[in-house]
Amino acid sequence: KTDSKDNEFIVLKENKALHKVIFNDILFVEAFGDYVKVHTSTKTIVTHSTFSGFIEQLPAHFIRVHKSFSINL
Repeated sequence: KTDSKDNEFIVLKENKALHKVIFNDILFVEAFGDYVKVHTSTKTIVTHSTFSGFIEQLPAHFIRVHKSFSINL
């Protein structure tokens, strides 16, 4: 996975819907029990995942600033 591309994305499952989210559209990620809240400028997607497992999938420009939050620089 390269961090040089601006069009990198992740596919998130919320309920039974799949959402394609471009990394640069993500403002921050929040731990929420057994779920992760992915906040973008237009919506918030709640997906079933551990927080630590989820942030491992994110590129290097996401910084964990708290045990429950990771922000997009």
